[in-house]
Amino acid sequence: MKDSDKGFKKIIENIEKYSRLEAKIGIVDPNIAEYAFYNEEGTVDIPKRSFLASTFDDNKGWSGNIEYVRKLVLTGEEPIHAFSKFVCEIAVKDIKEKISSNIQPPNAESTIARKTKGKGGRVTTLIDTGAMRNAVTFEISLK
Repeated sequence: MKDSDKGFKKIIENIEKYSRLEAKIGIVDPNIAEYAFYNEEGTVDIPKRSFLASTFDDNKGWSGNIEYVRKLVLTGEEPIHAFSKFVCEIAVKDIKEKISSNIQPPNAESTIARKTKGKGGRVTTLIDTGAMRNAVTFEISLK
């Protein structure tokens, strides 16, 4: 018997099954999230050094990966969770690289003095202990 719907039922099943997946990318640790927010948005005392929004803006190619993933899932070739994880891992890597890139403006002289005291002169913006960079992660869940 010939498949007259050309796989349409399979596509609908996959959409229903995987449409409840939600991915969150960023910093979920509440102890670090507040500090990260201040750096992302800036305050009176902390200059804005966007590492989240600017990374998403810089990486329009993610949408190509997402489109690729979507097509595979719709045709039933690969499970969405595995590919969602793949795209999230790329995003986390890119955000961590952005944090490590010495986002301008430069550190204040007082920050440079504090960072270089007994530490061999590391003055990269957004990095002191590395805790914020290490806290970048993702969560995939069902809505």
